[in-house]
Amino acid sequence: MRRTPSLGSPFFTARRPVHRTWLADSLQAAWVSGKAMAALPFDALRAIHASAVTAGFIQNSMLASRDFEHVVGALERITLGPLARRV
Repeated sequence: MRRTPSLGSPFFTARRPVHRTWLADSLQAAWVSGKAMAALPFDALRAIHASAVTAGFIQNSMLASRDFEHVVGALERITLGPLARRV
């Protein structure tokens, strides 16, 4: 009888590779946190837009929301370059 690996088996446990050092881990953590900090103004802009729609100052429309997201996404990609989020 052949066993298939399950999520609890050692085949699927996340282990830190031996060749990675504390410096590599620190640089990766700095990169991830830097990306999150750089994206904050764009997230704030999205939250402000959502609040304005909820309050009734901006039309509640799927097409208008799509257009707004396209503009903010393009602005984010142009401004942040490699730090911009990719979906």
